Amino acid sequence: MRHLMIIIDLSEAMLEKDLRPTRLICTIKLLRSFIKEYFDQNPISQLGLLLMTDKQIERLTELSGNPRYHLAALDELESRTCQGEPSLQNALITAESKLKYLSTHSTREVIVIVASQTSCDPGDIHKTIQSLVNHKITVSVISLAVEVFLYHALAKATHGTFHVVLDALHFRNILQEKVPPPTVSEETQASLIKMGFPNSESFDLELYPNRSCICHLNNETKQSELTPGNYPCPRCKSVYCELPTECQVCGLTLVAAPHLARAYHHLFPLSTFAEREVSAGEICAGCSAPLENKAYTCPKCQFPFCTGCDMFLHESVHSCPTCTKPIKT
Repeated sequence: MRHLMIIIDLSEAMLEKDLRPTRLICTIKLLRSFIKEYFDQNPISQLGLLLMTDKQIERLTELSGNPRYHLAALDELESRTCQGEPSLQNALITAESKLKYLSTHSTREVIVIVASQTSCDPGDIHKTIQSLVNHKITVSVISLAVEVFLYHALAKATHGTFHVVLDALHFRNILQEKVPPPTVSEETQASLIKMGFPNSESFDLELYPNRSCICHLNNETKQSELTPGNYPCPRCKSVYCELPTECQVCGLTLVAAPHLARAYHHLFPLSTFAEREVSAGEICAGCSAPLENKAYTCPKCQFPFCTGCDMFLHESVHSCPTCTKPIKT
């Protein structure tokens, strides 16, 4: 499981037009794509957004596993005014307060997207950096302007990464590198996590006086516009309109089986296939096409695959389709 806080610079430096149409609009556009990919690859993880504007910190979104919540907040961000200087120290302290009490089995990550070359901080930021190190919070910095010693030192001390954006395409590639979960060391403590699997087919919403989902009750909408709930928490019977989510009543993590399946391959990735020469008459075990030049053999089942199937299995399927079959002798 991952917990990620994204800190966005909303200072005057974000109005520069070296990234079209402006640094802010380009950042919002790329973050939309990143958030969709992040939750597709990490369906049981959570994400939150913070803003640095005029030396103050604003919580744009809290930690949540609902991508629609974050995308809606980004849509509203386009109309915001960029002003003043950022305060990196205040932003890091705020992010740390959200992450440091999380369970040790989950990652604690921060991505800082900053355009300003200065930071207006109230105290010694190096003490804040040391506190991040003590709480095992990884901070990666993406600078939209130039390399600043403080940003580079922050990323290095917390075992994160530091990048200076060259153009929009480079910016996009940097964010894409953050989609897969980071490598977890063997020293990381493992623990069992309680999860609930709501079954909408066996749940009769008409038996309950409140026929709306919990996550939309606080919205300023008319009763007739509230979203009907479909997924009941198996512990407290609170109803939610989509999965995955965390029950706001009892705190149970609610997921569906496909969400766990999509997260599983990050823990146990498909082994690299061994490259070898092709024997006469061999065909690909995936697409049944005749093999040419090179074959890629699964180390477990020893079945050969072509280049296209090898890439498809490692990048999309994340499992070998022939490992359940008996090995040929």
